[in-house]
Amino acid sequence: MRAPRLAALVALLAASCDDAATPKPGIAQVAPASVVAASVEPSALQSAAYAGSSACVECHAAEHAAWKDSDHAHALVFGAPDGALAALDAARGAVGVNADEIQKLWGWLGRDPLAQPLVEFPGGRYQPLPLGWDPRGARWVALDAPDEAFVGGMQPADWRSRDACANTQCLFCHTTGFARGQRAATGAQGGKHASASDGFASSWREASVGCEACHGPAAAHVEWQRDNGPGAARARDTQLVAPTPVDANPVDANRADANRVDPNRGDPNRGDPTLAALRTAKSAAQVDVCGACHARRAELAEGWHAGAALLDHFRPELPSSSAYHADGRVHGENFEWGSFRQSAMHAAGVRCSDCHEPHGAGLRAAGNALCLRCHSDSFDAPAHTRHARGSTGAACGAC
Repeated sequence: MRAPRLAALVALLAASCDDAATPKPGIAQVAPASVVAASVEPSALQSAAYAGSSACVECHAAEHAAWKDSDHAHALVFGAPDGALAALDAARGAVGVNADEIQKLWGWLGRDPLAQPLVEFPGGRYQPLPLGWDPRGARWVALDAPDEAFVGGMQPADWRSRDACANTQCLFCHTTGFARGQRAATGAQGGKHASASDGFASSWREASVGCEACHGPAAAHVEWQRDNGPGAARARDTQLVAPTPVDANPVDANRADANRVDPNRGDPNRGDPTLAALRTAKSAAQVDVCGACHARRAELAEGWHAGAALLDHFRPELPSSSAYHADGRVHGENFEWGSFRQSAMHAAGVRCSDCHEPHGAGLRAAGNALCLRCHSDSFDAPAHTRHARGSTGAACGAC
């Protein structure tokens, strides 16, 4: 297994051809009062920009239903998986977790194939335990921390260290509209563990990966649709006034002019200029939206959202590092942006949504049938695969 940060994202993002047919383990959705307050009382900026996934149901019921049971929708939950707590006491000693620490469990990163618990520390700091619950095997799995699992080669010696803090390593990709809220330390603190003065006042608009994590803040979209409506929009398309132009940089939610609309955003066929149009986006634009969390990268500046320039906010890890195999494949799970950007598929304009259904997050077809959606049947023949049709060796993924 990889490090806690990687394993947390594995629990959120990993999927296989068999996942669609495998029931997801149930998790009770019960949030402590402090968590509810943090998730529904974000900063004024977030409140103004985000509408919440529940606002999308009225017009996008099918997409919302597919998302609701996805791993994205369960990226951060506040109830323990069935059987996990009963087995935790026996597992904690092997990885150096004290009995009093597991009494401070705050939430869980993901649900399948692993659910990783978070422990609350002083100063608003949340630390992932070096353990992941495997709901299919009903067992705890110890998570190690190899160098390549951390950008820059950082290897936390202790799960309690700042380098393994969920506020900086996990929660951006497990929430929507996340604001780190890091506080500067006062006085000489020293040491590697949490301190009350060197902490966080982190907030988010929605726990888990909601609609706006991929589509961008949607308050303006909801308002526009309510004012115009699908029927009214079609009737008034010829009367729409062009949105106020902004400079060449994408709209940044932290800027004073964040309420202004970039004329290059939105789907012109629908007349709504308020959202990034992922369905019609070119390959790089859509892939970069996924890349904010599916890339090996370090965060340079807060405030990224769909439609903003990825490289203005993140520094991707170069393929020359230990995070990649010699042939360019990523050395680990779910951080495939760097490898995909180097691929012939990306060069040909293939997008993530060509193979992955974006709302339920499953594959659009199983096995070789997925590849044959674009490639001819000749690629599934023994003359190409050198293996009997239907055998393990004939699977596209085997090569």
